[in-house]
Amino acid sequence: MFDWILVFGFIIAFVAIDAVHGHQQEFSLTDHTIMYTFAKNELVPSWLLVVVAVVIPVATISLWIVLIPPFGPALRSRWKKGDLSWREKIWDVNLSLLGIGLAIASTITITNSFKNLVGRPRPGLAVVAGNSF
Repeated sequence: MFDWILVFGFIIAFVAIDAVHGHQQEFSLTDHTIMYTFAKNELVPSWLLVVVAVVIPVATISLWIVLIPPFGPALRSRWKKGDLSWREKIWDVNLSLLGIGLAIASTITITNSFKNLVGRPRPGLAVVAGNSF
């Protein structure tokens, strides 16, 4: 139970941090050291990001756990005999979803925190690598 509270805590923290506008880094559009300018039209829409990062992994892992036999020899023999209960399968799905949830929630929270700390928009990779035009 505490694990799911931690996942939802990260999500709430992300929403709270996302509302803060944070430090806005000043830059000049005529500065040639900035490799990529700020894009108003994103190449990947938000709905597609959610599908690729959340929906597909959740569906894949859930179906895998329910339909595919486990890898361990003890669990595989129990699965072949039909002794592996649905309760155990649902528990494995729960643990898998918890792992995905914790990974995604912590990633977006930490990424958004650093974006607010450093400032947006940020210079491109040329400045980070030390290359300049």
